[in-house]
Amino acid sequence: MSSAGYSPLDYLKFTDIDDVEEHFNTLSKLSDEDMLEYKVLLENLEEVNKKKVTKTKITQGDNNTLQKGKALENLVSFLWQKSGFFEVHDNIRNSTNEIDQLVEFNFKGIMFEKFLPVNKTNSSFLVSECKNYDKKISVTWVGKLYSLTCTNSSRFGFLFSFHGMAARGGWDSAIGLTKKLFLQKERLDEKISIIDFNIEDFRMISNGANFLHLIKAKIDSLILQTSVSDLISKHPAEEDET
Repeated sequence: MSSAGYSPLDYLKFTDIDDVEEHFNTLSKLSDEDMLEYKVLLENLEEVNKKKVTKTKITQGDNNTLQKGKALENLVSFLWQKSGFFEVHDNIRNSTNEIDQLVEFNFKGIMFEKFLPVNKTNSSFLVSECKNYDKKISVTWVGKLYSLTCTNSSRFGFLFSFHGMAARGGWDSAIGLTKKLFLQKERLDEKISIIDFNIEDFRMISNGANFLHLIKAKIDSLILQTSVSDLISKHPAEEDET
């Protein structure tokens, strides 16, 4: 072995796989301190969604659209950062669009890529968008996120909102469109996953669910074309000690 030390691949080769999995679960779980901060951010998100919104971006008033949007963006950025495996770039603007969060793998993300629900195969970045509207997300935004994901060398687009994507209408709904878009490609490593994340998911994390385990369940539901709730189970590392 060179004096440069272990590469990520060498590390996985020469380390007991059970130890690696334990390290992964420890790194991906919110610490007690982080959970307290997360709950404060979540409480703020719920509070701003209870109030009547002033439809202006001028930073005045008790609850304007800018403050409402920031409440969601702050919570989502916190989750990505505290997951332990990603670096988050907020409000990235290119020639045609602005991306709320452009997420890339950090060193630990590269080292533990085999354990992550997302990977770097045909995907340099993860695209994360936040839409804190007073209604469910329509097919229009799913289509926009799909386009944004494709044009930014990614296979994974995440749409975070309070009310979630519209499901009424079956295959013609926002949720239905995510399934149709996923099925466009035959090869799994070329399929585009558009993931819905909403207040119910945020509350599950507050109750101990793991952010990355939820992402895995949502991606698996696209692969298997089944309900996310059928795939979500508590990981042994999340069980309370007895």
